[in-house]
Amino acid sequence: MLTIIAMPILVILELFFLSADSNSQIKLIALLGVSTISYILFSSFLLLRRIDGYMIFMVLSFIFMFGEQLIYLFGIQIEDMWLYRGLLRKESIYETGFLTLYSYLFMHLGYLMSMRMRVKKVLLPDDSSDWRSRKLLMKAGISIAIIVFIPTMYVLIQRIILNIAMGYAEGLNSTTLNGNIGADTFIVILSGMMIPALLAMFIAKKRRAKWPVFFIIVYITLYMLSGSRMNAFCLVCGLLYAYFLLFSKMTKKKFVFIILLGITIAAFFSFVSHSRGSSDTNQEVLSQMIEDNPIILILKEAGFTSCATGVVVEHCPNDKPYLYGKSYLSGLLYMLPNTITGNYYTKVSDVDTEFSDYISNGGGIGSSFIAEGYYNFGWFSLILFLLYGYFWGILCDRIERSVNSCNYPKIFLYIGMLCIVVLYIRSDTRTFFRNLVWTYLPIYLFCKIKQRSSKKKDICMPASIDK
Repeated sequence: MLTIIAMPILVILELFFLSADSNSQIKLIALLGVSTISYILFSSFLLLRRIDGYMIFMVLSFIFMFGEQLIYLFGIQIEDMWLYRGLLRKESIYETGFLTLYSYLFMHLGYLMSMRMRVKKVLLPDDSSDWRSRKLLMKAGISIAIIVFIPTMYVLIQRIILNIAMGYAEGLNSTTLNGNIGADTFIVILSGMMIPALLAMFIAKKRRAKWPVFFIIVYITLYMLSGSRMNAFCLVCGLLYAYFLLFSKMTKKKFVFIILLGITIAAFFSFVSHSRGSSDTNQEVLSQMIEDNPIILILKEAGFTSCATGVVVEHCPNDKPYLYGKSYLSGLLYMLPNTITGNYYTKVSDVDTEFSDYISNGGGIGSSFIAEGYYNFGWFSLILFLLYGYFWGILCDRIERSVNSCNYPKIFLYIGMLCIVVLYIRSDTRTFFRNLVWTYLPIYLFCKIKQRSSKKKDICMPASIDK
């Protein structure tokens, strides 16, 4: 009810401050952003009495969509913030802020609509819980990891070498990394299955087992050295969520630890970003980050996602026509091999490349699920965000039910979906189905096939007769 009431209040405030100066408008958006995310988190936690994937997603989205507005609200002056650089018109910044707020409320309304079917309590499984299910998932994870180990190392080493020799931007244009030739396409696809394999091994491990964590740390380190960050970030989110679902209850001390760990990881990601785009040595970059306050730098860098959304609002549909769902259709067809679809996916434009010339001198600008929605349907995309929120409620419910039933293959599949969706905080959603079907689904199907074959063996086994 409060969510519905909040919408006309936002409309009134938007109209009231429409002619206000830019300074007042940005501060208003920042204050409303804090109020909206606080309401979303409080109302969700009040109903569930626990933290779920939706709340994590909304917090992360808030940081990416309101990062620079928060810095602006506290009066901190950073010259190269996009809000100060005149990349967008005052009206576009204002409209983008309210588009984001309405999108959050519509998502939350959809999430609340799914609440009636949520489980009341999530039980923490122990090491003896459904050992067959866990063993199958572990076997699948190890098998896939062994199969894709060499392709993964090949891709990572190539990226590390190119990142050192040519720099990050030039390295991204390499045909080897982008998979523009047949052999490398197959290798890159195989290497993409390492993250699901590591996630499967982590979920299926015994509580005190440390070896999966060791391999995960090694992989993330190599992945970061290659100059990439986002997939590692999504994996870490999935691992932390799985940890508190399966291995440990959330406490106040652990909550504080997670916040500090999150800041540390985000600072490291920011360091990777600055070091790959700077001519200074790593030590000089690190010293500058510490001097400038790493938390502020994290908010500034993450906050550029709002600019990537704003440039779509400013130029669509006047300069760039709406896609009317072509983006999502291309995502569905992207599940199939490109030879079947005639590379339809590449023929449909995306936010990252189509709008980059307006605000960037080179390279992509990223995107967001909100930017993609607006690029397709304008303000009618709010209906789509209602469905997004409902999807999140269903996904979180499926995760929790799978935990309660100790169905480890399903736990893996649903947490894998969470890892994929977190990516769309700053990217188009149209890769969802391909990522799910090509990387996570094979491990799940491996487990299901093995489960069915073992059940058939059990049925065919003659019953033992006690003498």
